[in-house]
Amino acid sequence: MRLPKLRQFTEAQKQVYLYAPTDKHVLVSGPPGTGKTLIACQRAIELEKRKVPVMLGMFNRVLAKYSANAADGSRIPSATVLTWFGDWWKRKSGLPPHPADANRIAIEVPYEQRGAAKEAGAQWHAKEWRPWEKRTGVWMVDAQAYLANPEAFSAWKLWHEPPRAQDSTSGVDWDAASNHILMNVECIPDEALELGSLLIDEGQDFPPGFYKTLRMLSAVASARGARIKHPPRCFVLADENQQITANNSTLDEIAAALGIAADNRYQLLDNFRNTREIAELARSFFADVGVMPNLPARSGERPILSVVAHRAQVAQRIRIWLTNNPGKEVGVLVFGEATRNAMTALLNSTLSDQLGRLVTVQSYSWESRRENPADKLQFDAPDVVTVLNMQSCKGLEFDATFIVDPHEAQIGLYGADRYRMQMFVATSRARDCVQLIDSGPHAGTGPCVELLPGTDVLEREALSEGNAQVAPPDAGRPIPAPVAAGEGDGDGAWVAQLQRIAMRMSLQFDDHRARGGAIWVGGGPELKPLLGPLGLTYSQRRSAWWRKQ
Repeated sequence: MRLPKLRQFTEAQKQVYLYAPTDKHVLVSGPPGTGKTLIACQRAIELEKRKVPVMLGMFNRVLAKYSANAADGSRIPSATVLTWFGDWWKRKSGLPPHPADANRIAIEVPYEQRGAAKEAGAQWHAKEWRPWEKRTGVWMVDAQAYLANPEAFSAWKLWHEPPRAQDSTSGVDWDAASNHILMNVECIPDEALELGSLLIDEGQDFPPGFYKTLRMLSAVASARGARIKHPPRCFVLADENQQITANNSTLDEIAAALGIAADNRYQLLDNFRNTREIAELARSFFADVGVMPNLPARSGERPILSVVAHRAQVAQRIRIWLTNNPGKEVGVLVFGEATRNAMTALLNSTLSDQLGRLVTVQSYSWESRRENPADKLQFDAPDVVTVLNMQSCKGLEFDATFIVDPHEAQIGLYGADRYRMQMFVATSRARDCVQLIDSGPHAGTGPCVELLPGTDVLEREALSEGNAQVAPPDAGRPIPAPVAAGEGDGDGAWVAQLQRIAMRMSLQFDDHRARGGAIWVGGGPELKPLLGPLGLTYSQRRSAWWRKQ
C-alpha cells in the first residue's frame, strides 16, 4: 500500500484520520478510491505511537496481508475479523464452551497431569495440532462429555470455538455469541477487555449481529471503570455499494448496532486512485446504493472491451501491456475458480520469458489457500501480476486491471445488482488502465452484455480471427472495422487508427518518417489481426511492427 505524506491528505481526510474521537465508536463511509483503507492504516500507526492497542480487522485474507505492510517496514497488527474474534474467544476470553458446541474441546494438560486428564474422560490425539503452539499432540474431550461434567476439567485451560451459524460452515452465530458472553461476564478477565481501537475495513460485509457483539464487549469493559485502560472502541470504514456477501449491513444498521452518534459519522467523496475515464466506467455500474465519489481531474486512456478467441490471447494481451509498462503492478480479476487456475497457469507460461525481466505471477483463493497462502502475496512490488477471484480484490490497488471473461458472471443466480457491485469494485481497483477481455465461444454474449455501458465510456475493439470478424456487441451501437492499407483518408487514416490502437493498448509508438525511417509499434505476432490490415510488417528481430508509407 502506498501511504501518502501527511501534507498530501485533504482537510476531509485529516478530519477523520487526526481528529475523529478515540473514545467513541466512529463510522467512516466513502466509495472506492477515497482513501478509507489508507486512513485506517495511518490511524493505526498514530494510535500505536500513543501506546493504544490496535487491531486492523479485514474481511478477507488478501486485504489483511495488503494492509499489514503499510507502516514503512513495520507491521500493523492485522487479521481477518473471523480470525481475530476466534483467537480472542479461544485464547483470551476465559469463557466456558458454548452449550451448542458440537466440536471436540482441546485441553492444555501439563505432561505430569496426563493421567488425571485421561481419568476425567479426555483422549490423546497424537496427530492433531495444539491450538496454543505449533506442534502436534493434544488432549481432547468431546463437547457433550465436557458439558455433562464441566467441574472435572476446571483445573485446565480449555480451547474451544465460538458458536457457529447453522447455515454456514465458517460464520459465527453472533446472537448466540453475545448471549453466551452476557451469561458469563464474570469469567472474562480484565486483560481480555484491553482491546483498544478496532479498525474494521469493508465494514458493510459484516452482519449487524457482529457490531452488537462488539458494542456489548465495549459496555462490559466500560462498566469495569478504571480497571480497563483501553476498552474496545470501533472505527468502521464502509461503502454500501461494495457489498459482496449476503450477510451484510447498511450504514444505518452499523450506526444503530454500535450506537454511533451523527457527529461521529464521516463521509469521504474525493477519488484519489483512478483516472477520470476509469472513474466514469465505475460510475456506470453504480447500483444506486450509497453515494458516488467525485470525478477526479487526472485523465488517462479510455477503458476498453475486447473479444478474443481463446484465453491464450488474453495472456498475450497482458504480456504486451507489461512489455510496454515495466515495473508496474497488474491485477487479473476473474469470476470463477476454474478460470483463476487457468489464467494463473497461462500467465506463468506466457511471462516466463518477459524480455529478460523477472515477472512474478501470484494468485490466491479460499479454495487454493493451502497451495497459495495469502501471507506469501507481494504488494507494491514491480513487475507483479496478481490473479484473484472477484471476492478477493476488495480494497486493493493496481496500476492496471484486466477483467477476464465477464460472460462467466452468474447474473441469473445472483441478480443484476450483485453483478454491478462486483464490476463497480473491480473496475475501481485500477490507477491507470482497465481492460475487459472476453474469450472463448461464448465471449461477447449473455446477460452481462446488456449491463455494459456504451462506447463513450467503454471503448470496443473489433478483432479479426482467421477469416471471421469478431466484434463485441455494444447495445446496438455500430463498431467501425479496421481501416485497411490504402483505404480511407489517405496517409492520415491508417496512422490515426494506429495511434489509437497503440494508445489504448499501451504499445510503444515511434514515428521516424521525418528522417526517412518508418513507424514502429512494439508488440508480438499476436497483433497481426489488428496491425496486418493497416499494412504493417512484423520484425521478429525487434519484436515490433513497422510501416513506412
